[in-house]
Amino acid sequence: MTRDVLDVANGLMIRRQFDKAVRLLEGKSQTYEHNFDYYLLLATANLYLGNTGQASVYFQKARQIRLTDTDLLLGQAALFLRRGDTARAIQYYLDILEYDPQNKIAHKAMEFIRTKGDYETICKWVDIGKIEEFYPSVGISPVKIMGVVIPLLACVLGFLLVFTFFPKAY
Repeated sequence: MTRDVLDVANGLMIRRQFDKAVRLLEGKSQTYEHNFDYYLLLATANLYLGNTGQASVYFQKARQIRLTDTDLLLGQAALFLRRGDTARAIQYYLDILEYDPQNKIAHKAMEFIRTKGDYETICKWVDIGKIEEFYPSVGISPVKIMGVVIPLLACVLGFLLVFTFFPKAY
């Protein structure tokens, strides 16, 4: 069964292969010309790659289709935050909280701006990639999941082997 290009691109983004997702999506621009999800995926992938100009263009195209999507607003707020324009970022975060009062990313970003939102700190966070905490989520990386699951399984297997071969030692 063949998969939709948007599903494939989303899978690439979950695996943090943003460059491959961008190449795949850009090759399908005519097919998905007025598709909100297409523009949102392309904008988000470019944002994670640091291509803020391209991300901004695609976020604007997505915004022409749908105004109130929280991932769209998170992406646009992150662009303003990256530039140090905290006043515009705050306005976007307030809009997000109006539509989704429990949005953890928006709450965390507002707290960051309130406590550490000076231009120098923002520049440092951009340089070290920590600013990505405030980007739209692309899902949990399978690599991170395996980094937890494999050691956990190894420990369980180790305990089972110890209790199986040395039952009277404990």
